[in-house]
Amino acid sequence: MARVLGPFLRLPFCRLPVFLLSGLLTAQAFVSESLDASDTRWRGASVVADGVHGGAAHFDGDTAHIDVGPCPIDGTLPFTLRCALRTTHAGFCTPLMARHGEAVALSLVLGRSPGVISFEAWSWGSVRIPSVSRIDDGQWHRIEVSYEPESRGALLFVDGALQGGALLGEGRSPQAMLRLGDNIGAHQPFPGDIDALELTPELTHAELFATLQPIVPVAERAAALTALRDRLLPPRTPSLAADAAAAWPERRLAVRRHVQDALGLLPPPPDVPFEVEVHGELAAEGVVLQRVSWIGFPGQRATGWLWLPKEHGEGRRPAILCPHGHWQNGAIHPVVQARCAAFARLGWLALAVDSVHVEDVASGVNSVGAMTWHNQRALGWLLARDDVDPTRVAVTGASGGGQQTYYLMALEDRLAAAAPIVMACYWREILSDTGAHCGCNHVPRAAATTDVPEMCAVFAPKPAFFGTVTGDWTHNFPTEGLPELTAHWLRLGGRAPGSRHGDEGHNYDRPMREAVYGFLHDALIGPPDAHAEVAEPPGAVFAAADLQPLLRQRPNARLDPRAMAREYLARRPRVASWRDLAPGLAFDIERKAIEWHDSTSPTWRCGVVRGADGVPIPLRLREQPETGVPFRVIVDPRGASIAAAAVTGEPDPDFQLALVDPRPYGEWQRYRSAWQRNGLLLGRGEGYQAAVDIALACASLPGEGPIQLVGRGEAGIPSLLAAGLCNRIVEVDTDELGRDFAADGNRLPLCPE
Repeated sequence: MARVLGPFLRLPFCRLPVFLLSGLLTAQAFVSESLDASDTRWRGASVVADGVHGGAAHFDGDTAHIDVGPCPIDGTLPFTLRCALRTTHAGFCTPLMARHGEAVALSLVLGRSPGVISFEAWSWGSVRIPSVSRIDDGQWHRIEVSYEPESRGALLFVDGALQGGALLGEGRSPQAMLRLGDNIGAHQPFPGDIDALELTPELTHAELFATLQPIVPVAERAAALTALRDRLLPPRTPSLAADAAAAWPERRLAVRRHVQDALGLLPPPPDVPFEVEVHGELAAEGVVLQRVSWIGFPGQRATGWLWLPKEHGEGRRPAILCPHGHWQNGAIHPVVQARCAAFARLGWLALAVDSVHVEDVASGVNSVGAMTWHNQRALGWLLARDDVDPTRVAVTGASGGGQQTYYLMALEDRLAAAAPIVMACYWREILSDTGAHCGCNHVPRAAATTDVPEMCAVFAPKPAFFGTVTGDWTHNFPTEGLPELTAHWLRLGGRAPGSRHGDEGHNYDRPMREAVYGFLHDALIGPPDAHAEVAEPPGAVFAAADLQPLLRQRPNARLDPRAMAREYLARRPRVASWRDLAPGLAFDIERKAIEWHDSTSPTWRCGVVRGADGVPIPLRLREQPETGVPFRVIVDPRGASIAAAAVTGEPDPDFQLALVDPRPYGEWQRYRSAWQRNGLLLGRGEGYQAAVDIALACASLPGEGPIQLVGRGEAGIPSLLAAGLCNRIVEVDTDELGRDFAADGNRLPLCPE
């Protein structure tokens, strides 16, 4: 047991102290000062009389906060945080934060789920401990967090009831400053009251920390997930091998159909009139810029920026579709403007389509699908213009715009050339087990049957160019992806794709742009190889301030996710079974041998069971002499260790008790945020993955007896699904199934489409 130290910080707001911390969690750092009213550290906060211990601090949810002062934290020492909160606010805000820059010491965050308080410390990006109880009822609620450094475990209590626990990993923030009522470095104001704040270098509830010890060590869990990703996402494409060439025409169509379906564009939305509107224009040296919009999805408009040569004359000319990535200010960022202006000064048209980010997981609405449809509609409008040569339309974009480019390469025969920049790579490069790339990269099921190089290969043998750099996820593409594509293009009678690999960071800088200008000149005007590169024409781009009047005339498109969900569901075909929505999972559930582990607990027998993907699923069985009785299996989103801590008293003679940690709960919680996105892309949605893991554990329990499955909280949904996979499950007991997925398509657990 860790040594219990004296208090070093107490803040009951009826007598708020001024304190100084001379070291990390030292017992001598407590200094008290009577404070019955606000002092200079109170920034807009006010005193209310009806606190837990007299007065309390009130925050207005706007600008009010209190900069308490230094609050250093070292993860090698114990602490206990206590406070009382009162609020009627259910949404996202930060009642308490201690941090220095990116080094978070500890925090309480409200509203990651409505009305739920979450403890988050230095591992907050992968480990959060949410409460089960809501605290937004306008009553005082006592919050307590205890941290034990030997296990690096933390436990969260609300009003004395254990809510959850987790292992935080290593961390410290020796220069952390404590703020009440808001975040530090981000504006997340808390509307409500805080009282009885206390941070002490002591350990409480020491007896409960033994239950937090994982069955599967962190290193083994990490290795299992790495091995799984390696199996699911190998850096090769069998269909692009020379011995598979005869089957390519059929495979090409299958890839196109799969991508179109994953994007939610099969069947496509209705082909309605474009109803193009020009909302204003500006002129500069050699260019005219128009703010434009057109019908994208039914009843909703897409927006963009059309760049025209100032002296365009008669006749048809090339046009370039220019989707942008996550540049600040999007399509009007100087880097995006630079290439669009250059195309116009070369005598071409350029259309920069504003990206849209919209997602409703339960219906299948996804950002790349929406952006792709806006781009396809924009392409249709360009092809219909009498100043555009329909045989000379190309697309190029960088980063997220490069992603949009290669999705168009998979779908569009109307394009003459394509140049995805700093985005083309095998998906394995942007998927990790502890962090997720931008959410818009994760198209439902897309990676279940294809990968980026194969999507690009659909475009062959038309001219293509790939821009990559050493300083981002495209660094391996010149050796993993491009050689396969080069051989593929040559087999189909095309020219080898052009490329530039820069020893630089993620960008679409002038050298890369000039290489693309040369490529597009050769592809659209010719003759081939006439230009290794084309110099960027001189001329300035527009200042952001100059474009604000046009933005006010027509703000960037924003799509309504509810309207999108209704449109998708009305258009998209139904599936025969939810299993069709998780093609990355194996649903043939068979009994597997339980691998028993040594356990120091006299109460629980611990082990794991491994399914088809080899990942260990932890389970605990309560030791009892009777073996011929049915099982009660509990799945608790907080984790089996927390459920075990709550089990007291003598065993129930009518049931054997088992606790299971399916992904993403319990021991797998630290990987949840990454695998939510990975699983979406891989066709292994987290709700479906949990169902498979639960069914596997149930099928593998000793004997053949029936099982009563208890799914607590959000685990109710995967428990219901698991019952359809394992015939030993004869009853499902769940306390709450949550809101309808139709009402909240992004509710947890994520069950895509």
